[in-house]
Amino acid sequence: MNETTFTSPVANAPQAPLTLNAQSEALIATTARWSRFLGILTFVMMGLMFLSGLTLLFTASILADYADFAGMNLTLMALLYIILPVLYLFPGLFLYRYASRMRTALANRDETALTDGLLQHKKLFAFMGIYSIVAIALIILAIIIGTIVGVAMAM
Repeated sequence: MNETTFTSPVANAPQAPLTLNAQSEALIATTARWSRFLGILTFVMMGLMFLSGLTLLFTASILADYADFAGMNLTLMALLYIILPVLYLFPGLFLYRYASRMRTALANRDETALTDGLLQHKKLFAFMGIYSIVAIALIILAIIIGTIVGVAMAM
């Protein structure tokens, strides 16, 4: 049975080293492959979103002349499509770095690469957690503002 031993850097952790068996290594390798795929897919989708925003930005005035967009500001929408991909940069980057470090760690039995890979994984989840909290707060704020505006208009 192929086993890899890693020592925990956590101060309060048990002193026995952490051992990864063949199944654990296979699971990490599978996770790294999927993470690499999703990281690359995120970069591709960012590029497509950015290009869509540029296309919409340059065609907004033409489209507004030929179709009724019910008061939609196409230029503002185009700018959002250009700016919003920046938010996707970080998760994609963290995923791709995680995958690269984990593949290196398994291939070379490199504890430093393993630690850095797990750090990238932690950064991904921290970013997603903060992003989720901000999104929830903005949704609650929009509901409150919408309710206030709706009540004010009803009066």
